[in-house]
Amino acid sequence: MELEQMSRQQPTLALKQAEKLLERFNYLKPHQLCKTLQLAALSHLGLGENHNGLRRAKRAAECAEELGLYGELVYNLKLQAIASHHLMEEVEAFGLYLKALKYLDKVENDQRKADILMSVANVYISIGDPEQALFYAERAKATYQGDPSFDCLNTMVVLNIHQMRGNREEIERAHAQANEVCLNLDNIYMVIAALIQQAQADMEIGNNERALTLLNRAWEMQIKGNIELNLGALFYNKGKVLVTLERYQEAQQVIEEFFGRFSGTQTPAMQENFESLQAEVDLALGRFEQAAKHYSKALKAQQEAAEKNNNITLAVQKIQMDSLQHQAQVKEAQALQKAHEAELEQERARSKGFIAVSAAIAFGIVGMALVNRRMGRSRKLYKDLAHFDGLTGLFSRWFWLQSAERRSAGLDPATPASVILLRIDELRSLNLEHGYSVGDGVLQRVSAELKAIKPESAILGRTGGNQIALLLPDMSRPAAVTLAEQIRSLIESLPTDEMDLSRGITATLGVCGYSRQRDLNELVLKADKALDEGRQGGGNQVFVFEGS
Repeated sequence: MELEQMSRQQPTLALKQAEKLLERFNYLKPHQLCKTLQLAALSHLGLGENHNGLRRAKRAAECAEELGLYGELVYNLKLQAIASHHLMEEVEAFGLYLKALKYLDKVENDQRKADILMSVANVYISIGDPEQALFYAERAKATYQGDPSFDCLNTMVVLNIHQMRGNREEIERAHAQANEVCLNLDNIYMVIAALIQQAQADMEIGNNERALTLLNRAWEMQIKGNIELNLGALFYNKGKVLVTLERYQEAQQVIEEFFGRFSGTQTPAMQENFESLQAEVDLALGRFEQAAKHYSKALKAQQEAAEKNNNITLAVQKIQMDSLQHQAQVKEAQALQKAHEAELEQERARSKGFIAVSAAIAFGIVGMALVNRRMGRSRKLYKDLAHFDGLTGLFSRWFWLQSAERRSAGLDPATPASVILLRIDELRSLNLEHGYSVGDGVLQRVSAELKAIKPESAILGRTGGNQIALLLPDMSRPAAVTLAEQIRSLIESLPTDEMDLSRGITATLGVCGYSRQRDLNELVLKADKALDEGRQGGGNQVFVFEGS
C-alpha cells in the first residue's frame, strides 16, 4: 500500500513509516523530505494529534516554498489551517486559507487549485454565507472535474446550503444524492463526514430515526478505523438525537463517554453544548438540582467562548492594522480589487471543469463546517470578520466599498452624493506616547461619535488603520462640508480625561461631492486628495475637492 493511501486508511502505521524515513532525512532528496513531512502531518491529523500535525505541516509548507512546489505548498497550508481550527486558533486558520489563495496563480495542478477553492467554499458554509459558498464552489468545479471525491464534497456543500435555507424537498434531494456519490467511496474520512452531515440534515427536518441509523454507522467506522477527527461532532449529534427521541439513558452514556474521552481538552463551545445536553437529560429524568448545576456550567462556558471570540476579533484587527500601514489606503485597495477581478477572469478562462479534491483531508473542512454550524458563535464571528471592523464596529474596508458602490450606483443621476474621509491627526505618535490600547480607545470613541452624528442614510466604515469613510447619499457638497466641520469641531472638543490622554485630539477631513451622475471611485480618490492637502496644511481642518 502506498504511504499516502496508508495515511488515509491506517494513519498509525503510516506515521510509523514516515517517522522512519524522517530519521534518515540526510538520505532523502529535498522533494522526498517535503513529501514525507506532509504525510506525517496528514497521519497526525488523522489520529487527532493536532499540535504535531500543525508542526509537521508548517515544516512541510516551508520546505515546499523553498523548492517552489506551489501545489504542495497550498496543500500544506490547508493542513495547517485544519490543525489550527481544531486547536481553536481561528485567526491563524483564516489567515492560512487567505495565504493559500494568494498562491493559486502559481499552482499548475488544477486539482490542488480546486482543492483550496472548495475548502474556502466550506469555510463560507461554516459562517452561514451560502452565496459566497456557491461562488467558490462553482470556481472549484470550473477548475477540475471527474473525481468522485469532489462530487461528494460538492454534494455536501449543496446539502449544507439547503439546510441553511430550510427547504425540505431540496434537503431530501441532496440527501439522496449524497447517498449515491459519497457512501461508496474508499476514503473512510469522507464517508464518516458525509454520514454526519446527512444525519444533521435529517435532524433538522425531523427524521431522527434515520439520523440515528446514519450516526451509528459512522460510529462503527470511527471505532474500527481508530479515527479521532470529527469525533466531537459525532458524539454531540448522537447525544442530541437520542435526547430528541427521549432515549435519555443512552444519551447519558454518550455524554459520559464524551467527558471521559475529552476531559480537560474540550473547547468552551464544546463544553457549553454538552453541559446543556446533560442538563436536558437531567430535567427529563427529574434531576432538577443537577440540571441547574449543568446549566450554570454551560453559561460559564458560553461566557468563556464569547471572551475567546472577542480576543480573536481584536487579534484580527491588529493584523489588519499592521497590514494597512503598508498600503496606500483606498487607492491601493481599489487597485487590488481590480487585480483580483482580473485574476478571477483569467482562472475562469483556464477552467476545465470539476475538481478532484485531495481525499485525504477534504473531510477536515467539511467537519469544520459541521462543528461551526452547531456552534453558532463561530458562524457569527466569521461573518463579523468579513463585514465589520473588530475594533470600532464600523463596516470593514471591503464591505464599505461594496456597500457604498451599490448604494451610489442605485442613486438617480440627478441626486447629489458626497464622500467624507476622516483621519485622526498624529495617532501614531499618540500610540507611541500612551500605548496602542489608548489609541484604540480614541478610535472607538471617535467611531461612536460618528455613529451618533451621521445621517441615517449614510454608510460609515473604517477603510484604513486611521481612516474612516462616510458615503452621504442625497447630500450636496455644501451640506457635506457643513457636516464635516461639525465633526471636526466635535472631535476637537472631546474630553481628554475620559480617554486617558494628556492632550486633546484633532482630525483632518477631506470632502468631495457631485450633483450629477457620479462614480464612487472618483469620489473616494478626490476626497482622499483633499484629505492629503489638509494633512500637509497642518491638520485639524476640512479640505474640499473643488473640481467639477
